[in-house]
Amino acid sequence: MKISLIGLPASGKGYVARIMSQHLACPSFSIGDLVRNQKILPSEIKEWRPLADDIAVKLYIEQVWPNPHFIVDGIPRNLEQLSKIEKQQAIPDLFIYLRISPELAKIRYLNRIRHDSSEEIWNHRLALEKERMPALLQKIKEQNQLIVLNTAQTPAQLNKSINRMLVSIQEGKLGVQKA
Repeated sequence: MKISLIGLPASGKGYVARIMSQHLACPSFSIGDLVRNQKILPSEIKEWRPLADDIAVKLYIEQVWPNPHFIVDGIPRNLEQLSKIEKQQAIPDLFIYLRISPELAKIRYLNRIRHDSSEEIWNHRLALEKERMPALLQKIKEQNQLIVLNTAQTPAQLNKSINRMLVSIQEGKLGVQKA
């Protein structure tokens, strides 16, 4: 199975990917980590900006899609990326939207230890997500490929929710949920 995790920054995509990867015995990828690990962007960049759609799609197509099973986070982030991966016939089997309040995501985001975790960058990223996420979720929902997972839980609660969701997916019992 090929699964994409989407959601606000600090919604728990990396955490959920690790848990799911262990349960499904498949690799997990983060588009952001692939960019940082390959040093595609100059390290001296002082101002955060979104990753160009072409770069994100290229990384996904070349490094993630060839795997027979995977979990990926960070793509698609908008309708343009979704359209580009559709044209490449590289659509994941399932999209999981990690639902969290912007307030809780902000707390998590600002507590991360990364160079791009400032309140100014958070505000910019949140504004972008609020602008593009509703249309993306609606499109995926129309394709009957969307599952919503509430990540505003304790780690123990979230682990139970993930395990229940995975069992339901594997048994074919989980349908589309409201976004």
